[in-house]
Amino acid sequence: MEDKKEWKEIMQEPKRLYDEQCKKILSYKQILAYIFKECLEEYKDLSLEKIQELLDEEQSHDKMISKNVEDQSIRGSMIRYDLLYKIKNPQNNNYMWIDIEPQGMDPGTYDLFHRGFYYATRMVVRQRNDPEGFEEDDFDNLQKVITL
Repeated sequence: MEDKKEWKEIMQEPKRLYDEQCKKILSYKQILAYIFKECLEEYKDLSLEKIQELLDEEQSHDKMISKNVEDQSIRGSMIRYDLLYKIKNPQNNNYMWIDIEPQGMDPGTYDLFHRGFYYATRMVVRQRNDPEGFEEDDFDNLQKVITL
C-alpha cells in the first residue's frame, strides 16, 4: 500500500515541476504585458512599456508578486489560485483582479470553463467587506475579475 502512495507522488512530480516553471514565467512583467495586451480589452491600445508601468506600480523589479492565492471566504471550501494579480484598469483607474491558471495537462473530468467561472465568482465574493474590496452594499465599487 505504501508503494502505491509513493508511486503516485513520483508520477505527480512532472506536473508539479511544470506548474512551478509556468508560475515563474508568468510572473515576469514583460511576459504579462504581452498576454494582457492580447487578452484584456482595457490594455489592447497601450504600448507594452506602458502596460509594464501599470503592473504592480509599488514594485520596481521585473516580476509581479501574486496576491494571497488561498481563498477561504466560504468556510470548508478553500481554493488556491495559481497566480492572482490586482492590476490597475487604465480606463477608469479602478483595479481588476486577474487569476491565471496555466494548464499543462488534461484537467480530467471537469470542464475548465466551469472551473474558471467558479473561480471568478469566488473572486467577486471575497471583495465584500475586504480592505481591498468594498464595504457592505456598495456594489458600485465592485472590481472587475478575469480568469485566464
